[in-house]
Amino acid sequence: MKHRHREEKDCLNCGAEVSGNFCSNCGQENLNLHESFWHFLGHSVGHYFHFDSKFFNTLKPLITKPGFLTVAYIEGKRTQFLQPVSMFIFISIVYFLVTPLLKNKKNDEFFTLDAKKKEGAYIPFEYEKAFDSLPKFTEPLITKTLEKADLINFSKLSKQRQSEAIDSLKKISNNNRNNKELKSYLEKINRIYISKLKIDTYEPENDELSSSDVMRKYGSKVFFLLTPIFAFFLMRTFRKNGKLYLEHIIYTLHFQSFAFIVLLISDHLVFLLPSIIGSLIKIVVFGVLVWYIFKSLKLVYKRSGRETLWKMFRLAIYYSIAFGLSTLIVQTIVNYIPH
Repeated sequence: MKHRHREEKDCLNCGAEVSGNFCSNCGQENLNLHESFWHFLGHSVGHYFHFDSKFFNTLKPLITKPGFLTVAYIEGKRTQFLQPVSMFIFISIVYFLVTPLLKNKKNDEFFTLDAKKKEGAYIPFEYEKAFDSLPKFTEPLITKTLEKADLINFSKLSKQRQSEAIDSLKKISNNNRNNKELKSYLEKINRIYISKLKIDTYEPENDELSSSDVMRKYGSKVFFLLTPIFAFFLMRTFRKNGKLYLEHIIYTLHFQSFAFIVLLISDHLVFLLPSIIGSLIKIVVFGVLVWYIFKSLKLVYKRSGRETLWKMFRLAIYYSIAFGLSTLIVQTIVNYIPH
């Protein structure tokens, strides 16, 4: 394209002398300031596809060659691959954007209500399925259905939802006055409801987020903080290798990027497939992650298979500690530091 580069040899970014089309000091291209719209568009699209090609060049070895990218980075082979931090941030953003949508949709389906049947009352899905059959069948079936009811889940409901569930069960009880099991069950959930009222009466309202709430709302921050903490444990575990702390961080970023990709795929499969198959998928995911850790550690830290397995057991404990510390730090910041 005509007059794409400036004739002047001073860099507009840092002021250094430019000997070619790029500044040797800061790397900025010596482009003409008054570029056309089409050149601007082509330049922008070119940068996008440059990122795109780097991403896919990095994705393949990340998935198929455990530890390869970490070794390549340490050896200085970095131009053709996406930077580890960029890869981790991009994949984690996608994961933490998509996964909550799947879980929310699953919850919406799980707590779907039939307004006409329940007359506006709230009953969790498992109660709805169980109690729909109560007035229609024999007493043994009612007893069996009640045995399946989950008192633990009931105790986790809010006061309002517990109250609505009890009201709905009382309506069913009116049609089954002689059923002792139903009466006993109503008494149990009434006791849970009353105890919840007492707790809320004597305890002040607590707006602090639990660890599960922190993971749901700030999961990406927890894992970002986890990276340097776990890298420290890696450095301690493999201190005889003499690797720099940064190199352990690079390994951690690559592993967590792979883990997010696997979890993103498995979460979609669990969402789409029946629950029994979903349980099997979770077992497979665990096996894949263990295999990946073993292969990558063996390659990056150059240890025997037996020694790598022993180190993996230690790292599993360290990872749990790092995860707990990261969650606790984020939880403390969210709950106690004004923002």
